[in-house]
Amino acid sequence: MRRARRLLVAPLTALTVLALAACGGDDGAASTAGTQGSAGTVGTSDTASTSEGTSAAASSASTSSAGTSASATGEGSTTDASTSATSADPTSAGTSGTSGTTAAGPTGDPTTTGVDPTGDSGTTTGGVQDPPPQKEIIFTKPMQGGLLDTAIEAKLIELFGKAVPGSSIRVSLYHWSRVDIANALIAAKQKGVDVQVVLDGTNEDEMGVEWKAVTLLRDGLGAANVTECHDDGKFSACIGDGINHNKYFLFSELSDGSKNVVVQSSANLTTTQLRKHNNMVVIRDDAALYAAYAAYWDDLHAQKQNLDYYHSVDGDTGTKVYFYPRASGDTILSILGNVECTPGTIRVGMAFFTDARLEIAQKLAALRGAGCDVAVVLHDDAQYPGDKVLSTLKGAGVGVTLYPEGPNGEGLHSKYLIIHARYAGVDDKRLVWTGSHNYTGPALDANDETLLRLDDPGIIDAFVADWLEIKALAGTF
Repeated sequence: MRRARRLLVAPLTALTVLALAACGGDDGAASTAGTQGSAGTVGTSDTASTSEGTSAAASSASTSSAGTSASATGEGSTTDASTSATSADPTSAGTSGTSGTTAAGPTGDPTTTGVDPTGDSGTTTGGVQDPPPQKEIIFTKPMQGGLLDTAIEAKLIELFGKAVPGSSIRVSLYHWSRVDIANALIAAKQKGVDVQVVLDGTNEDEMGVEWKAVTLLRDGLGAANVTECHDDGKFSACIGDGINHNKYFLFSELSDGSKNVVVQSSANLTTTQLRKHNNMVVIRDDAALYAAYAAYWDDLHAQKQNLDYYHSVDGDTGTKVYFYPRASGDTILSILGNVECTPGTIRVGMAFFTDARLEIAQKLAALRGAGCDVAVVLHDDAQYPGDKVLSTLKGAGVGVTLYPEGPNGEGLHSKYLIIHARYAGVDDKRLVWTGSHNYTGPALDANDETLLRLDDPGIIDAFVADWLEIKALAGTF
């Protein structure tokens, strides 16, 4: 196993909240601008480039309907050895005291809120519950001794409990083996919430037995409300010809008063994920973003293959979403192409980075040569990162920290990019991209994937802090 090289990295400095400006052509594809929602600033459409993919408007989407190898899919091991088909789900074990919910209010100042699985959490003023933050970010991390960090699960259980009777929940997820959170979603159905789930077609253990959580979902929600993408032994995606690697949840209305809620995670709902660095973003009252995700969910549910499905949509609150697979071009390359090193800072925390995306490493190396401060933390095993990726980054002087897997599966599973630079002609721009998208070939052109861009100072500060903690913990297990 490669030895991690530790580098001193100065944290990115926080900036005054900047007015949103158009980020021209940051994905090499046409985007659709949403209308203003009830909170935040109107998202602006990026200027289309000559190599654009297909543009799709999502504002008219209906909100009510809203065993693969790692080398083939760009995902790590599909085995969830800690959860058998008959075992109880140990969701209460070993929750981290430092992970949890970092919330960014309207000013972008980060605050911390508690998580109550009953759905009644929140601070109160004079006996009246305060409104929830428009955006929240939750991080999990490995802990010594193989203990589990259940902060993401706890937040999801809270949100399931807050779904209003008559509202809808839509889920698209790669793997689901956790029983308690399945029961929480079934409880929402039982109180009158319209619940539907789309899963990858490989939700089973090593013996080919369907995970108990999926069986419970099918029985509790009704078989018609649980769709597993077709698995023909070659691919198990709904739209692409790879896997359905998505990890998102949609809520039309919650009891805290929020509507059009999008939850984007990097984590699968399996026990192995509770020993890894992951993140989850909660975005409330963003109608355009919600509609885009809901339209994508409808297309996943329809299971009509389209290997050139790629398009992007602007949300209402400084958000933008990109949907895959993409037949040509590379979104991350286009994003990096908008960076000017005057100076600039780039941070990457990436689970899987293969030589199929070598051009990304080459662009990061070029930006380092142009004067940007570039540093990455990468999951490290026999397969990742790619040898050419690693040599390219190190050869250019990019700060590289490798994160080997610990004895209990501790490791890095987040997938994000942070940029603080002159971006698309705008000085001192601070942005983060997160979601399910790894830097692998299948993540780009084969898998059902989602990449989410956020323009929010408080959220970005939280990602910077998380990146520094990931770097500090690399190699300590």
